[in-house]
Amino acid sequence: MATWEYPVSEPAEVRVRIPDGDITVTAAPTETVTVEVTPSGRSSLDDIDVDFDAGVVSVIARKRTGLMSMRSGSFDVDVTVPEGSACRVDTAAGDVDCRGELGSLIVTTASGDTNAERVSGTAEVSTASGDVRLGRAGDVQAKTVSGDVHVDTAGGDVTCHSVSGDVWVGQVRTGYTKATTTSGDITVTVVPGLNLRLDLSTLSGDMSSELAESGGDGEIAVTLTCHTLSGDIRLKRAS
Repeated sequence: MATWEYPVSEPAEVRVRIPDGDITVTAAPTETVTVEVTPSGRSSLDDIDVDFDAGVVSVIARKRTGLMSMRSGSFDVDVTVPEGSACRVDTAAGDVDCRGELGSLIVTTASGDTNAERVSGTAEVSTASGDVRLGRAGDVQAKTVSGDVHVDTAGGDVTCHSVSGDVWVGQVRTGYTKATTTSGDITVTVVPGLNLRLDLSTLSGDMSSELAESGGDGEIAVTLTCHTLSGDIRLKRAS
């Protein structure tokens, strides 16, 4: 394992690009960016570059050529940054675990899972078979093939698309929420007392709702669009 430390006076930006491994980003009340990298498998510290410049800390695995490309590149990366920092992760099979409150989050992965406790701004996650779980987030954009998407509390606009994964969005209170699947189930909970517009459709799935589309000329507070072919749709009042 190797460790790097960089002093900062404001939130930073984290960029991690590795093929495989566990990536942990912790947002904490600190004035130091700390990076710890532990190679595993046939990887070594010579296979990764760590740098800090103009408020951006980057942890990038080097591209291999020739016989070196046959080696599995796997690293455990732990980064601690000030609260409100931005984070971007690109990985093939790595799992991403974000703790504390980030300012924004962008994750692209093929099969890794993504978990984030709190994102005050936009959270964008794209994965094939990995699951996505967000505790509290502002605007959310999530796309999976077979992975599930779970958002505990949505503070802004939400767009979720999955082919066979389930989508669960909780505590909706403003903006629009759009969830589309082919065979996955969709569940949305909405804070009571809001003026709603509903656009719901399922071809062969079941549909249930504790909500009613609002009448009158009042301003629409929340728009819900839920479309699936064979999945079920459930709309509930948030407790």
